[in-house]
Amino acid sequence: MDQLQAMRVFVRVADAGGFRLAADQLGVSPTQVTRAIITLEKRLEMRLLNRTTRSMSVTDEGVDYLDSCREIIAKVDEIESRMGEMTRQPYGMLRVACAGSFAGAEFARLIAGYRLRQPRVELDVTAFDLCVDMAAESFDVCFVDSRGPAPSTMVRRPLTHFGEILVASERYLSQHGEPHAPTDLTRHRLLTFAGRDHPTWEISDAAATHRIATNGVFRTTSEAMLRAAALNHMGIILVSQSMVDDDIDSGSLKRVLPDCTIDGGSYEIAILYAGRSHLPARTRSFVDFVVQHYRPADAIPLSRFPA
Repeated sequence: MDQLQAMRVFVRVADAGGFRLAADQLGVSPTQVTRAIITLEKRLEMRLLNRTTRSMSVTDEGVDYLDSCREIIAKVDEIESRMGEMTRQPYGMLRVACAGSFAGAEFARLIAGYRLRQPRVELDVTAFDLCVDMAAESFDVCFVDSRGPAPSTMVRRPLTHFGEILVASERYLSQHGEPHAPTDLTRHRLLTFAGRDHPTWEISDAAATHRIATNGVFRTTSEAMLRAAALNHMGIILVSQSMVDDDIDSGSLKRVLPDCTIDGGSYEIAILYAGRSHLPARTRSFVDFVVQHYRPADAIPLSRFPA
């Protein structure tokens, strides 16, 4: 029996006025109650209870200790109640990491939709373009794409697929001409993502696959910065479609070579989290919401899995 349990026994004995009644209330044997009090007194090196075969009373030192025990037990019960509430009701801070390839308007709409359902959950979102260590940086969930490595210790739930597309501003294209074939790109300013393994773009048209060497006019490790550069008419970018869908709809950016296939097609977006056991309610509800958003027909809510 640990010290907190012994404290609870001592409080119950003092309130009940006897060992046997306290044992009955606790559902244990009188011997266990006696052993707990003796252990507690040895630990404190003081007598807490005066006891004879016919009566029992709390010593002066025991009265002081009893008040402290009540405060400690009440605080522990309060903490445990609050922690239990965290596993039942979504609230508190949810730390989310998101690959830059997905950290666009689509992701913003997803976050906004979740907040409408769970207004008590606060969101701390970090966008990354190269890599992130979920465990070391204490993220609850992480959105990744299939082009980068994922920790084998994490649960991975596939969500959707996005392709990369070529885009540029209307102003840039009017000044430099619109490409009509992949080889036309060699005459343009190509703005590139510095995190790529190969400094070339692989683009297929109906005739062949072309490897276009980028010219290094502008390189960055941020896909958000690539988008900003294109919006400021600096050149043509190759970027995740999810990042620029709204820009295309508004006319701020225009697709280049829309009939061509980029780098073998689409890539997968997935959500990672630490596991199904003992997750806070905010994490479970967020994963459920995200999976159901993309797969409403066959998604199994995480909350159905046993903790």
